[in-house]
Amino acid sequence: MPDPIKLGYENLKTYTKIPLWTYSGLLIIGLAIAGFTFADKQKKTRVNKMIYSLKKDDILEVKLKGDIYTLLKVDHVSGNLVYVAMNKYQSNSETNMDELKSKGYDTSTIQEFPVSQLINNDKIEILDIDRN
Repeated sequence: MPDPIKLGYENLKTYTKIPLWTYSGLLIIGLAIAGFTFADKQKKTRVNKMIYSLKKDDILEVKLKGDIYTLLKVDHVSGNLVYVAMNKYQSNSETNMDELKSKGYDTSTIQEFPVSQLINNDKIEILDIDRN
């Protein structure tokens, strides 16, 4: 590169700064990730507190083994035992859980779970609890 052009390039490089708004996209993405992480931790904390005080008609959003999602509706609670009715339908996506809420529950086969088994179960993972 000829010396006059090289000198012009060096001067331009010295006085030119990258605008601050160039990094705004990264900041927004970072804030979004932090917000989603915080919300997820809050939901897990709320679920852990609510699991010990389940009430009739509470709806548990659960993930079953094999990435199958469904709902469990609390029929009644007796001491440390929770009796639930499983939703008649299942989904392969967590985003379709709201659609399942309008579907019926199989009340002919009420399943009994101790609260400790709902918490520490390798076949059922409780994602959320909806209390009306």
